[in-house]
Amino acid sequence: MRARSMLVEHLKRHSDLKASVEAARFASLFPTLPELETVRSSFLRRLRKKPRLLVVEDQIMNEIHEVLDSDFRVFPISSLSQWNKERDDLSVDGALVDLHLTDDLSDNYGTTVIAEHLRRHTEIPAALMSVAPPPRYRAQDDLRIKYRLVDIVQKNSAGRLNGVDLLHAAHELVDVDDQSRVKRLNLWIDSDEYHVKSDSLLSGGRSARRDGMDRCSQEAEMLRAKARSAMLNVDSLHVEVMEFHRRWGPDRPGARY
Repeated sequence: MRARSMLVEHLKRHSDLKASVEAARFASLFPTLPELETVRSSFLRRLRKKPRLLVVEDQIMNEIHEVLDSDFRVFPISSLSQWNKERDDLSVDGALVDLHLTDDLSDNYGTTVIAEHLRRHTEIPAALMSVAPPPRYRAQDDLRIKYRLVDIVQKNSAGRLNGVDLLHAAHELVDVDDQSRVKRLNLWIDSDEYHVKSDSLLSGGRSARRDGMDRCSQEAEMLRAKARSAMLNVDSLHVEVMEFHRRWGPDRPGARY
């Protein structure tokens, strides 16, 4: 009892400790003790403030969780079957997705299944983790734009990640400063325009599709100019980019991609 009282008094004197994991664990041992209510509420507020990050990875999840845990709430998915069960109930702010989800590395499910689903059906920004992008992509920009990837985090030849690079990519997904938001909005513009052009090229040159491609490109360039403006209002740009996305994104009439 005396030791408990001493710890409670210590927490009262050091308010910066109240939101710590250790303090929360201590408070959980005494759930009805009113003196520890502020500890419990402080920790819950800290949890609510942490961005929620989906991590799809089948091999080094513990390593990733250790890097991200201090800044993010991590929601792990470790297989394609788990993804298929949970994909329609996602409530996250960003996603880190491994390119390969099989042991023999013969698949590209991270892009062809998961990133593509996020692009077509959600507004969740995604980043890819990979030793190397698929060989048919000559430049990483092609891959980023096709799947609306904010970043590509390189793994080394042993499949390990640089913690600094991983943390940087995770923050790029969720940070709310103007620079980060504009980068993500430009990616929406680039990705939607890319797929409109792809549709036009595969349509056999029909004039209606070419006209649509031209209109899309004109609107895209106007938005990019606004994004570069010294008088930029990011909230207004966000509204306009989402309107552009509704016109030219995957739900546009006749869209193949």
